[in-house]
Amino acid sequence: PHAAPYDYPSGRSKKIEIPNGKVGVIIGRGGETIRNIQLQSGAKIQVTKDIDADPYSATREVDLTGTVDQIIKAEQLIGEVLAEADGVGSGSFSRRFSGQSSDAFVMMVPNRKVGCIIGKGGETIKNVQAKTGARIQIVPLHLPPGDISEERRVQIEGNSEQIEAAKQMVNELITEV
Repeated sequence: PHAAPYDYPSGRSKKIEIPNGKVGVIIGRGGETIRNIQLQSGAKIQVTKDIDADPYSATREVDLTGTVDQIIKAEQLIGEVLAEADGVGSGSFSRRFSGQSSDAFVMMVPNRKVGCIIGKGGETIKNVQAKTGARIQIVPLHLPPGDISEERRVQIEGNSEQIEAAKQMVNELITEV
């Protein structure tokens, strides 16, 4: 599809839907979260205002404008914020903006061990994150139907000590019988 020449100067626009109840999470206190996502991604993000939103819709439209890469990055960051709001992450999203340099380490874990890492109601993964200060994500959290992968990716983000500590704890969890 070719973009019309009078399109946004910054490139493309994409609409995504987010659950109504999560609009506040994306915007953040005083607009802080959405500002950070815009800064990190370079995309312009506009959430449909309450008055313009369909009161009967379960979702709210969010407009992302920018280059393809910026839009992809913005979508990814929004996804992370939403996952965190669902208790999958650890609320460390804001920590990533504090200017600490963070690294990421990826390890592969057998599917049947993913439950050991997450724990009941996400308790274990929250504890590991709280103890180590690292951020841990399991990708994908739920395998899509028909996916027969034997392993899933565990992403650990933080500084080198945090990653080391989290790596050790995750390894202990998956070697327990």
